[in-house]
Amino acid sequence: MKTDIITILRRKLYCFLFLKRLHPTDPAFELHFSKKNKYLSCLISKNGCSSILSSILKYDFNEEIDETKKIWDQKDSWVKHKDEHKILFNHNEKIDLTPFADYRKFVVLRHPLDRFISFINNTYKEKEYDYLFDKSLSPEKYVDSVLNLYPYMIDYKRKDMRFDKHAIPQRVYYEKYKEIFGNDLEIVILKDLSEFYEKLTGVSLIKNNITKDSEKICAKETLTKNQQEKINEFLAEYEFYKDDEYAQLFQKKII
Repeated sequence: MKTDIITILRRKLYCFLFLKRLHPTDPAFELHFSKKNKYLSCLISKNGCSSILSSILKYDFNEEIDETKKIWDQKDSWVKHKDEHKILFNHNEKIDLTPFADYRKFVVLRHPLDRFISFINNTYKEKEYDYLFDKSLSPEKYVDSVLNLYPYMIDYKRKDMRFDKHAIPQRVYYEKYKEIFGNDLEIVILKDLSEFYEKLTGVSLIKNNITKDSEKICAKETLTKNQQEKINEFLAEYEFYKDDEYAQLFQKKII
């Protein structure tokens, strides 16, 4: 069904007038912990967060988790425990991590290109983006619309402050967690998360919110040359602007 003219005008007004005037907002940093298995997971959106949360709910709180249904749609399972397994803080807050001194601390990373494509697909499958993007567009035009708006989905004044949690470059999260935990922070590659989790806890990771093919609007193979170039420009500006440990992870093709 084609989008009506009122919706289109409202979307354009929001995107090109209001978004430009948003005040910069700190990214929300989130730590999820398991008292039973003594680990602390440093969350990065689009990097297995739902699976880790689902596993904590099942193994720490004995909740029945339906792996075929998004954890956020299983409200009864997570709402009653929402403050019992996580620490939420902003860029400048100090947090007391003394109770977790003997916990394993890890962060899950994935290749920034794969994560960027996952972010695009997320805008397509999630209703929260309906006001922002016209989902009746062809796949190519839809991806173009997301890429064109991407600079407005992140803060336009400072590189360390972003607007949309799924659009926030992975580096922003990683640098903050590395600052907090230093050499105690273990790096887990997304494709190895299930194996890592089973070795860590002795139980299987509950896989949740995995994007189905029917929910995807693009893949590496479907990107046009111009789209690939634009994404590479974004990655060069926000992910690989320093030649440091983080950048070297990808240069060495570990991920």
